Amino acid sequence: MTWQRITWLVLLPMLGVLHQAMGQTAPPPAGPADLQHAVAQALILNSDLGQYPLTVTMDSGSAVTLDGVLPNAQDRTEAENVAKAVPGVTQVTDHIVVDAAASLLTAGAAPPPDSLAVTQFRIQDALDSDLALIAVTASVYPQLVTLTGYVATAADKARAGELAQQNAAGVKVANAIAVSPANAPVQ
Repeated sequence: MTWQRITWLVLLPMLGVLHQAMGQTAPPPAGPADLQHAVAQALILNSDLGQYPLTVTMDSGSAVTLDGVLPNAQDRTEAENVAKAVPGVTQVTDHIVVDAAASLLTAGAAPPPDSLAVTQFRIQDALDSDLALIAVTASVYPQLVTLTGYVATAADKARAGELAQQNAAGVKVANAIAVSPANAPVQ
């Protein structure tokens, strides 16, 4: 996990607690990036969902898409409801995969090596360990891994695809990463 993601994982819960402690509610998000961060914060602060690898991407305007792996349908529904409750969100598209092995990761037990949750963690960890790929997100589905985000070069995009394929043997990888030096993370 990169220092930037760790920083957000640490700071977002503290910001929410600070707002609650001061008796204030957070202002509505000003733009798409703010809205994306607000939804991610709400999911992280949720006591049932904050421990799982969920990602939030903006579609158009104020529509968001949720990706990741959760252990049951109840948590999946809760994630949708949490996202819908964020002021400014008009639509939620749910691409969350339900895999019972996801709960084993947070319990410290060893999940089945071929579970979706293990694959999700393995691929994201490989991507996060490469500075050029920190703005790339892997979403794992049965028989498919999708890669989204931004990188600076075509070589970085190819590298992300290779890492995903190495960590998800036998699964098709759909590489939808945009090559955009302006949007890629600063190294």
